Amino acid sequence: MEQRDYLLRQIQMMAQVIAALVRKLMGLKEQGTEEEIVQVTDEMLTEYFDTSLVEIVQTPLEKTVEQMIQNKKLHPSNVDLFAEVLMINADKSEYAANRKKLLERALILLEWVDKTGGVFSAERRQKIVDIRQKLEEL
Repeated sequence: MEQRDYLLRQIQMMAQVIAALVRKLMGLKEQGTEEEIVQVTDEMLTEYFDTSLVEIVQTPLEKTVEQMIQNKKLHPSNVDLFAEVLMINADKSEYAANRKKLLERALILLEWVDKTGGVFSAERRQKIVDIRQKLEEL
């Protein structure tokens, strides 16, 4: 029972960290530069997931879920928030190739949680539609 409580607290803490990052990135999205957004994101990724945006982008697309959920310990309940972080970075990226890679990884994570999660989310489905549309435009 204690171990379950500990794991639940860890999952909740990670959700709070990612949510705080999303709020910070949303503030930077309008006025910040791509470098500032990448720096803030990389600081969180390094501290909590022992990874970086470069490593995520360089991960083969088909290995994204395995890399982030199994290897980096991203809990499935936090995937939606993490995908939002990738989407914000993609929106601010000056390079189409980088934007595409970030969007593809966000999409694959959202589709995975949509398929494997037991709960339907209209917001998640809308994000999937939005990402697909953005990818078609690239």
